[in-house]
Amino acid sequence: MIIYKYASLKISSIIIAVILLFGSCKANQQKTSLCQPIIKDTELYNKISDPFDIKKVWIEQNCLKVNISYSGGCGDATFKLVWNGSMMKSLPPQIPMKIIMEDKDDCRSIIQKTLCFSLNEIYENSYIILLDGYNGSILVNKDNNP
Repeated sequence: MIIYKYASLKISSIIIAVILLFGSCKANQQKTSLCQPIIKDTELYNKISDPFDIKKVWIEQNCLKVNISYSGGCGDATFKLVWNGSMMKSLPPQIPMKIIMEDKDDCRSIIQKTLCFSLNEIYENSYIILLDGYNGSILVNKDNNP
């Protein structure tokens, strides 16, 4: 009887360890999947965005993070990082991008939000993002941002 309880306890411990291991992997996958993809679309790139201000930009785990503020708060605003597909020939290459905001409300609260966009679709190892509305350039070096 003691051997049966010991074996049962050992199997239970293994099952709990496996559940915890896979649960933590799913949490990490969900965290990285929260970043939106870049949209490669010339027509959308030429669209006029609703107004917003870029406060801060940084690279974190192969994602472009952008802290913005805008007037709204009554409805859902959507944000898309759009690339027209062009890449300027320089070392490193320069890629023009812009954020398109669509906000269908007239509220006047000032909202601050951090946006996250995945950079996985750009296959260059090193490049500069020229983000429309941001005074500066963003150097991306995938070797230093695993």
